[in-house]
Amino acid sequence: DDLAWRIAADYEHLPDLQEESTLPELNPNKEIIVGQKTGKEKLLIIYDYYFHIYQSDIGHYFRNLYNIIRYAERSVGRKTQLQHIRMLRAQLSNYEILLLAYNGMHPYGAKFHRLIEKFELLKNLNTEEKLPTGRVRRIVDLKVVKNSYPVYARYLNSQT
Repeated sequence: DDLAWRIAADYEHLPDLQEESTLPELNPNKEIIVGQKTGKEKLLIIYDYYFHIYQSDIGHYFRNLYNIIRYAERSVGRKTQLQHIRMLRAQLSNYEILLLAYNGMHPYGAKFHRLIEKFELLKNLNTEEKLPTGRVRRIVDLKVVKNSYPVYARYLNSQT
């Protein structure tokens, strides 16, 4: 929850500095440099920055999750796969799902992206669209998530 909040806060409030950046890069004042980036590019710069800070906390988490899903994909039939994936998905908090989405958009999670889509791992992600005004939202830009995950976007469209 804390990491999702930090990413959202930085996405919303970081000044768009007028210099280019690379993934990740800090300026001399130890601030994230986002340049004139917006949308997915800006999100990935911020995610990359925090991933490097919290890599020892979240890196193994995503690797384990990836390998559990790959094991299910390779070792059991489709019906059993879906049962296992549903049980696994039910264990994920909204903010774990959100960070999983960000990870799958990043080059570090490129292999995971296919599995996130195939097994609809974002299905239970609360879009936060119905939160009251003034409530802190952790999803920085739902359009970015929808554009990165077409299966999730179709699922959301079918719910409306």
